Amino acid sequence: MFDRSDDDTRPMNQLLEFINNHLLLSGLFASLLLALLVTELMRLGSKFKPVSSAEAIRLINRENAVVLDVSASNDHQRAHIVDAINITPGQVRVDHPQLQKLKNRPLLIYCKTGQASYQVAGKLAAAWPQPVYLLRGGLAQWRQDQHPVETA
Repeated sequence: MFDRSDDDTRPMNQLLEFINNHLLLSGLFASLLLALLVTELMRLGSKFKPVSSAEAIRLINRENAVVLDVSASNDHQRAHIVDAINITPGQVRVDHPQLQKLKNRPLLIYCKTGQASYQVAGKLAAAWPQPVYLLRGGLAQWRQDQHPVETA
């Protein structure tokens, strides 16, 4: 009878030999794989949904979403999405007077580049009674997509 046990272990031996010969490359691959896994788990576990500028327009027009600009005040004064409310990240809380009266509407959060708004969205999504959305790319992407802004 023909014994295939050596053939079954050959791919594993080759993989281990490759890893041993290319430790840096293998380590980088493992790090990237871990980073991708962590990012995806965080995305799946988040209570807010990132949306494109086209989806944001639909939310504003059809679902009457509250547009919250969490940029610095001077950035908001230079340019912002029409009718956006400006509250800096340090002042954002669910019981903020400007937000309190709007709790029955979905919330669309953005900032200048999309970095600060990510943390704010996570903070508000836990307690906001309606869906919370995050504008991917922030105002920079909104402007790149040639959507209207109010300027000073």
